[in-house]
Amino acid sequence: MKVIKYIFALVISLSFSLNSYATTTLITLPWGEASGGFGTSIMYNSDYDSNLKIFDAVVAHSKAGEQRLYFSSAYLGDNNVCSYETSYPTSTTLVFNGQAVKMSSWCRKFGDANKYFYSYTPETERGHRYVVNLFRTSVSPVSVKLDNDLLSLPAIGFTRIWNSAGGNAI
Repeated sequence: MKVIKYIFALVISLSFSLNSYATTTLITLPWGEASGGFGTSIMYNSDYDSNLKIFDAVVAHSKAGEQRLYFSSAYLGDNNVCSYETSYPTSTTLVFNGQAVKMSSWCRKFGDANKYFYSYTPETERGHRYVVNLFRTSVSPVSVKLDNDLLSLPAIGFTRIWNSAGGNAI
């Protein structure tokens, strides 16, 4: 009887399918070698999508003059990750080293090109402090889960870039 229960449990568990995707990082630029010297960037692909993708992190200033950490996601080729520029952010979640962080997300246009990408920044001050402190204190890459992709961004060099970005505008 125990064997039948075991086989039944095994058959039931095998009937469920969980999505599992592989992400392959092709190129990693360390902090200071991307985004005008104030960012890091990785190029990667996923086994569920044939497009090469770019994920960036950059230290920049908001329209209000606050020093912030921004992230962006784009396809390397001619494809767009979103289709039009948005003025108002939507709320989404990225996971940093296992901690979910609520993010504001915009669809933005690359300069004068007809190409669009997503830009993200933590939605709350608590989330922003958490992400900044995570990059400041990590000695190994920070894992970022974006949709189905698990990415690794370098942490080494972040503190130097953060401290040299000028702080909040006065």
